[in-house]
Amino acid sequence: MHDTVKQDYLAQAERHLAKVQERVARQKRIIDELVQAGQETDCAVSMLHALETCLHAFEQHREMIFERCRN
Repeated sequence: MHDTVKQDYLAQAERHLAKVQERVARQKRIIDELVQAGQETDCAVSMLHALETCLHAFEQHREMIFERCRN
């Protein structure tokens, strides 16, 4: 695979990772708002856990691409 293609994949992975990080941060803000309003947070916390699982997967994927770019 050409270096430019590898770099494009890595850049795309970085963009995806940034989007998931934004969603995790937003979900945490939503949970804070629910807590302040005295509302139930079970579903919001469950969603946060799912987003954090996705974040971890994207981090692993980025690392795999990064390793391939180094070779």
